[in-house]
Amino acid sequence: MRQNPTITVIVRGLKENSENEYADIDLTPYLSNYEIAGFGGSIISSNEYQTIDENNQSRQVRLILNNSLLKSTSPGFSITNTHIKYDSTTAINGGIISVSTIEGASIDGLKIYLESPVTFNITENTLNAGLIAPSLYSTQINSLYIDTSEMTGNALTVRFSDDFKENINEDVNVNVGLISGQAIQDSETSVMYVRNVFITTKTQNLISFEGSDKHSINEANVGLYFGLIEKESPNENGRPKSDFRLEINTIENASMSVYAVEGLNTGGYVGSSSNLNNFSVGSSSTLNSNISIVLNKNCKNANIGGIFGNLTDGSEISLNAYNEYNSTNGNINVTVKASETTNINTANIGGIIGYSKKQTSISNFNVGINIGEKISLTSKNSEQAIGGIIGHNESKTSINSVKIGNHNNNGINLTVEENTPIKVGSAVGYSSGLISSENTNGYILSDLDITILNPQSSTRSTNNTSPYHVGGLVGYY
Repeated sequence: MRQNPTITVIVRGLKENSENEYADIDLTPYLSNYEIAGFGGSIISSNEYQTIDENNQSRQVRLILNNSLLKSTSPGFSITNTHIKYDSTTAINGGIISVSTIEGASIDGLKIYLESPVTFNITENTLNAGLIAPSLYSTQINSLYIDTSEMTGNALTVRFSDDFKENINEDVNVNVGLISGQAIQDSETSVMYVRNVFITTKTQNLISFEGSDKHSINEANVGLYFGLIEKESPNENGRPKSDFRLEINTIENASMSVYAVEGLNTGGYVGSSSNLNNFSVGSSSTLNSNISIVLNKNCKNANIGGIFGNLTDGSEISLNAYNEYNSTNGNINVTVKASETTNINTANIGGIIGYSKKQTSISNFNVGINIGEKISLTSKNSEQAIGGIIGHNESKTSINSVKIGNHNNNGINLTVEENTPIKVGSAVGYSSGLISSENTNGYILSDLDITILNPQSSTRSTNNTSPYHVGGLVGYY
């Protein structure tokens, strides 16, 4: 592979002196000393290469890794029908597939089995962290499986390295996702798509930020798929980049424990997006996700949503969870809570989107939202917006066939300090853009309990003087 970077490598694990017996391929003794850079060939395996596991069950052979498989790739790289087991006690410098950015690649039928937590150290003021690679550029994912069900502890942990030396002139910014920290569309000719992503987990933190007494993360974009997705601006020729299409699938009992002291954009699937047009989000199977977002440090600005935390710049985006095969809507149940009392100066929290500046169409969702009592809104000079669908909306939005209130103990329980402005709506907390419904179904609202708590009491406040607006549909328009 190092001498011939465009070859096809077949992963089969044929045993020595055998014609049809296969075994896992253990690369752990070699990865620290054998670097493969610029690989633009193909890695291929197949279900026909079977071995017997410790439970006497037949399964496909796997690559066993304790570090990144490749140092870097080149355009044209592909990995197909390959199974990988990752088990390591040390931090990883990059992703399991590549240390560096992957560009112009194809991923199809990749399965990653995590046997141990994956730790990413913050060594500089910027970190992109993900299991596949730090960043994906113009790459197509047709099917990807991430299985954390056999491990204990956090699946992905972000922490400051012991020898981190902070540049006092720069903030510490991170983009974190299970797939990659960033997903960037930079191609004028090929659609970038991500579909058929399946994450299998037991009840655990899939993403966790480890605190530090010496350092803090200033800005963070965090999502279970990607921290940040965006489309590059047109080149000098003026030709726009091609579309970006994302399909989301069920993630059951998933949790993230995150923080950023200045700005936090956290979504169940994507933390933040920028400069996207003709961007569509759909589901290839019945969507039934339960996602918890746990805050563990005070934050100045937080945009939090069940799918997207923050949508900025660019034109229209479409989110449609209707599944044509069984005629069902998509279920998104999101819980936002804090490990201990956490103060937020400006909060935009929504069942689907926290803060939206895009022209947005949202269709065919059942949304449940629960906000815990340990979150305290504290600024008298900032707007707070909480909505069952969108927290703060600044653009034209069309919402059709969306039901709010299908979550157990569905409700919003907030501590709001005196004179802190807050806008809470069953559909949208605060909207300065046009909201429309294009069919007779429109909003179906039910079972959303809104409670504003007095900071000095754990009971419902009857005399809170905060200038808050609470609406059955929109808090403030």
